[in-house]
Amino acid sequence: KDFKDIFEELRLKGINIYYGRWIRGNDVRLILVDANAFMNQEIEYNGRVDRRINHIKGELWARHGVDSMLMGYDFDEAVGWSTAVGHLIEKIVSKNPDKKIVTHFHEWLSGAGLLYFKRNKIRVATVFTTHATILGRSIAATGADLSRMIHEGLKQGKTIDIHACYQHKVEGKHLMEVACAKESDIFTTVSKTTAKEAEFIYGKKVDMVVPNALDFSKFPTVEKLSVSHAKNRLKIKKFLRTYFAPYYKINLMGCLIFFICGRYEFRNKGIDVYIKALSELNKRLKKIADSNEVYAFIWIPTAIKGPKESVMKNMVTFRRILEIIDDELEQVKFNLIDIVTSREMDNIDIRSILSERFIADCKSIGSQFKREGKPPLCAFDLLYDEDKDTIIRYLKQCGLTNAADDKVRVIFYPAYLTNADQLLGLEYYDALNGSDLGVFPSTYEPWGYTPAETAGLTTLAITTDQAGFGQFLLENTDQSKKPGIRVILRDEKSDEEVIAQLTAIMEEVTLMNKDTLVEKKISAREIAELSDWRKQIVHYINAHNAAIHKVYK
Repeated sequence: KDFKDIFEELRLKGINIYYGRWIRGNDVRLILVDANAFMNQEIEYNGRVDRRINHIKGELWARHGVDSMLMGYDFDEAVGWSTAVGHLIEKIVSKNPDKKIVTHFHEWLSGAGLLYFKRNKIRVATVFTTHATILGRSIAATGADLSRMIHEGLKQGKTIDIHACYQHKVEGKHLMEVACAKESDIFTTVSKTTAKEAEFIYGKKVDMVVPNALDFSKFPTVEKLSVSHAKNRLKIKKFLRTYFAPYYKINLMGCLIFFICGRYEFRNKGIDVYIKALSELNKRLKKIADSNEVYAFIWIPTAIKGPKESVMKNMVTFRRILEIIDDELEQVKFNLIDIVTSREMDNIDIRSILSERFIADCKSIGSQFKREGKPPLCAFDLLYDEDKDTIIRYLKQCGLTNAADDKVRVIFYPAYLTNADQLLGLEYYDALNGSDLGVFPSTYEPWGYTPAETAGLTTLAITTDQAGFGQFLLENTDQSKKPGIRVILRDEKSDEEVIAQLTAIMEEVTLMNKDTLVEKKISAREIAELSDWRKQIVHYINAHNAAIHKVYK
């Protein structure tokens, strides 16, 4: 009701506003802005008629040096939307002249709104947060040592050469970030790691760090997670049986389940060192008598057709095996009762327990279940040549081929986790909860939610000192006590040194007794809760207060 007149005024400009509550967000009040008509509206400026978005981009270039000549629709859409949001907030500010208002802009996607305020001298406090730099991420993805580049650059008092953003074809987004960092009243980022990166990439020091966090009030209790872990682990083991048992005998009794997950950024996400460390672990475990088997998932989505036909056939056959056993169980129970009550325990014949038909069915279905060769490295058919896939090629290069004598077996699972995916049948959090260790050896990770989420689900986790969350843990935990979330050192370390650290931790977890493993998992949850919003929100409040003080003093 308070905004009705404002919404109507904006509608005449082509900005359609929707006001309501966020069903999945604690029912908070929410304003949605549809800027499509606004940005595509034909208007006259500089003596010619053109779409409004081109006028906006012209102003961004003329006033802020944002070169968007070669940017695509993803850039235009964000600029049009955020400028429309700027118009909305401008109206709200004008209707409330006595109120001190702070606006918080995240990432380049919202930056055009902030710059709209500055161009039009609208008196409103602004905070800009970059969660990563688009140019830094692009450089790191090439395999270049971004960390060393930053250290050496800052040591010499240098900022990155502007030509780098053109070389990586991110000039519009990068220059938008630079403008927002310099124009905002308070410039923030999510970690000390990213603060150094931003200083080198933008040529501007951050005013303060506002760490990311999770809402642990939404996470189940440790007791509930213990129950769900058993259930989810059974589902994972069921999948492992259908995947590996047709090829050779496996032992899942004391097996360990490891995983890596995230975007398909082979170098940035540390997929390369994860695979290499698994290879080294495989060699070590082969030398240890009766060591547990390790099943290592690679939950990294890519373009897929669907599950492999051989895997689906195994699933169907396994379901039939379960049906045959379920049909027999009731009779087996009564046969055992007869044996116990008749005191014939010393002369038990298997045929007095199992029916002739059941034995015949088992022999028949068992022969159908057997497969020649090795289990596939990938559970899905890809939309491109599997032999050209970087992960599969590197698995083979490192000798991880799912051979019968391997102690470490791998499953590249390039589909998004959902309970309707036909294979694992687990949602993302359930898959994490059913596992033992999540490995996130990122070389570029401004914060890194996944290790915190993993540990929050009482699963062990590994992160690095090149992740914002890893730096946070180094400052707030005693890593010498080998807690439930471990931080490996990547900064100024060679890949060989990183792989050695990672292999040692994974071997330690593999050889850990059950009681110690449970203790470490509980420790992981306790550490993860250090990043609860209830503890971290104070940093946001401080940033908002600082911006208000600067503008309204």
